Amino acid sequence: MKKLLLMIFLLVASIVSLSAQSYISYSRVEDEDMIADLKGAGGVLVLSKRGDLVFSVDNASRPVITPKGKRDDGLYVYEIVVAKEDNPTPKVEVSKRGDVDRVSFAVTTRKDFFLAFMVAEVSKPIRFEDHKQANDIIANDKMAAVEITSAIADLVVDCPKELEAKITTKTKDAGVKETEIVIPLANYHRYRDAVEQLSKDVERMTDDVEKAASEGKLDDSQLQARFVEIDKKEAEKAEAEKKLEAVSKIAIYAEGTNRLYIDVSQLTPRQKLVYGVLLRTVVVKEHVSECSGFLEEGGRLFGLRQYKGAREAFAKALSAKDAPSDMLLSIKSNISQCDSCILYDRYSKGALARLKEMKDNGTGSQADLVKFASAASEFISQLNRYNPCEFYSSRIDKLNKMIEDLPLDIRFTIARWVNDASGFYENGTLGNIELWGVYTTDIPKAREYEKDKYFLKLVSSDTAKYRRLGETALDGTLVLHLLRKDLPSGILFRPVGYGKHIKIKYLNMHEIMMQSKEEYDMRQFRMKMYYINN
Repeated sequence: MKKLLLMIFLLVASIVSLSAQSYISYSRVEDEDMIADLKGAGGVLVLSKRGDLVFSVDNASRPVITPKGKRDDGLYVYEIVVAKEDNPTPKVEVSKRGDVDRVSFAVTTRKDFFLAFMVAEVSKPIRFEDHKQANDIIANDKMAAVEITSAIADLVVDCPKELEAKITTKTKDAGVKETEIVIPLANYHRYRDAVEQLSKDVERMTDDVEKAASEGKLDDSQLQARFVEIDKKEAEKAEAEKKLEAVSKIAIYAEGTNRLYIDVSQLTPRQKLVYGVLLRTVVVKEHVSECSGFLEEGGRLFGLRQYKGAREAFAKALSAKDAPSDMLLSIKSNISQCDSCILYDRYSKGALARLKEMKDNGTGSQADLVKFASAASEFISQLNRYNPCEFYSSRIDKLNKMIEDLPLDIRFTIARWVNDASGFYENGTLGNIELWGVYTTDIPKAREYEKDKYFLKLVSSDTAKYRRLGETALDGTLVLHLLRKDLPSGILFRPVGYGKHIKIKYLNMHEIMMQSKEEYDMRQFRMKMYYINN
């Protein structure tokens, strides 16, 4: 009787919730992972079609959260950097600005590396409901089990095949499906133990080489050989961590839904987890709480570029009597974004006022025009990263057109980036790095240039799309004189004469312009290229 009532409840709950509000979901996108100069910190890279996401990290005290703007492919980019000593496993929380709905995920970060995730909006949000009872265990002490019951017809329970789990699905009354997954824990532990052993190996090898070096037992060539061995072991560890990540979660989803995950690493012998999976209940606006009402008002004012009013609304949400304690950090992130926008709004208005003064009085040199138009464009671009809208993009275009006939000079400095027992650090500069401009909106795929022979085939395929701009001198520098109205969409950096030690790298022009400094005279762009000791 109890089982029948559960099935009826699941079916009814799914039917009445079909009009549930939109929701956000996350998933891993390994192809977007990348090495980065994070000074030993770990990074999370988030991609989304939405430009109004707000992030917080509830188990780290000093996270650096930066919206990077819109890529050429239409996706918005957000970077979250957390120092390893702060927390190597940050829990990232994301929401739409002014919305009470949130999703969170924990990430085991890697030093000087971005792990990439996609955050998407879904039309049919689903949720777990815990149905576990005291007697839900299994007899075999080498196994653990998960049971999923749902009335969602196309629900997928995706268990990593490497776990070699036994999966059985039964259809009960009223179309409710029950899926049981029985997992041999030894299969998961094999991947976990491999990572732990490789971590110990890296630590031991690093300690040994540091001790031998301090005692003067190794000459330079022997020291270099030891570092090569450590690099190889680090690479083995990174690959093992990737495999462990792939087998650590059971994913549950259907067409148009978010993804739910069950963490396999938390399972213990004889344990059985029992969940119902339902569509989320619609939120009724008439019964909105005081806190969520202020949040919604803050989001509305932010969208209207009324940042002071938005800040006041978010501050009221923070102090509301019914503000949930687990939302306070997210609300503070909304307030922080308002503070940033208030600052950049003031700076941009100051630069625009100077431009108007020059125009009205007929004063100012060409250099002054470039200086204040570029400054205004840069400040408005910052606003556009926090609050993407046509109002800002049209003004950026107008400012850029004012100076499009003037040259843009950029000094590139390419530094050598190495890794040894002490970690990542700069070690000189890199000459003979060719810079190739990409004059097409099609972003070159990594597989098209990852090997030099592929690169040469790519750039020779259409000389109008790929132009050699020059190469760095022995001191690692190159000054490019570009036309603002004919800027490349990106630049390929090709090391010449380094064999397999340095990989070809691509950066889009948006990223280069955003990271370059001292823009008023000559923009200065400094980049590190990783030198692999192999």
